Amino acid sequence: MIEISPKELERRLRKFDKKFSLPPAAYKHAAWWTNEMRKNSHTQARNGWLAAGWRAYPKVRKKKVVNVTFRKEATETSAKPEVEKVGKVLSMIPLEAWNRILENEPEMKLGDQLPRYGFGKFATLMVMAALNDYQLKGPADKKYWPVIHELIKENPVPEKLEDMKKLLGRFYEQERFRKTKLKRLNRFLDSSLARKLWVSNPSDVSKNFLEIWMELAKVMKQKKNAKTIVFAMKTLAIALILSGHYDFNFSGIPIPVDIRVKRLTSKILKKELTDDEVRHFWDEVLNEIRKKQPEVSMIHLDSLVWQIGNLTDCNDITEYFEKIQAPNVGQELCKVIS
Repeated sequence: MIEISPKELERRLRKFDKKFSLPPAAYKHAAWWTNEMRKNSHTQARNGWLAAGWRAYPKVRKKKVVNVTFRKEATETSAKPEVEKVGKVLSMIPLEAWNRILENEPEMKLGDQLPRYGFGKFATLMVMAALNDYQLKGPADKKYWPVIHELIKENPVPEKLEDMKKLLGRFYEQERFRKTKLKRLNRFLDSSLARKLWVSNPSDVSKNFLEIWMELAKVMKQKKNAKTIVFAMKTLAIALILSGHYDFNFSGIPIPVDIRVKRLTSKILKKELTDDEVRHFWDEVLNEIRKKQPEVSMIHLDSLVWQIGNLTDCNDITEYFEKIQAPNVGQELCKVIS
């Protein structure tokens, strides 16, 4: 691992090229350091650190990139054959089917409240709900998101953050791990990030998406790859998609690792895995998919993995893919899993 500031990196590289300089974006935007392999995009990553087998993780403070951590990634892993097999199978899913998969997510059902709430309040609600999506009374698609949906439908739109805190506070009072969830509620809704989101518009959120990710982790005092942090970023992305905005940068944000995701990954690789190993596996699978379908993002892939993660029988998996009109994919994926 190497941790270095952009200024120091520039100084060292000038030893090899006296005219070398990093562009202003490298100092201002975390997005410049995205680990992106697409053609005609982020050539500095594709032809630079990624080509050398490293990944970059920028740290932002006061809207400036203060340092970048480079971590060496193995170019060959024991999971490579499975990565290629799964990537090849999932590449068969047409984009329309990927979009249908996303539409099946329980968080998407809250979209009918977007016109009432307006973007800023709705985005704040989605992030807050995602931060407390853990240790639930039952499956999230039955015992959590539908309940929140009914709650906001039956109550007036909060006029200020304090009103949202009271509305959600009554709900979390009845939930498991009540004290911890109320603490998270207060921590987030009392933050400057929540105040900014409350009055935000889709264009500003899209432009600063990766910076918001860094800030959210800092506010919640968690690692940026923590399950609830990356899941909250997914729900923020869903708020943008529901608003008709797709021009945000989700690359670099890993899959939220929960029990469903971990179970399916272990079943494919036939061994128990750490959270980091699960994240790495699906990052590599996404890279394989995007060789043929660059429009597919981790938002799509996570939605699929989460939805089929509880399916234990190949008949159920085949039926799932038949419903999204990609029947061959189910049959082929069963061959990989079994």
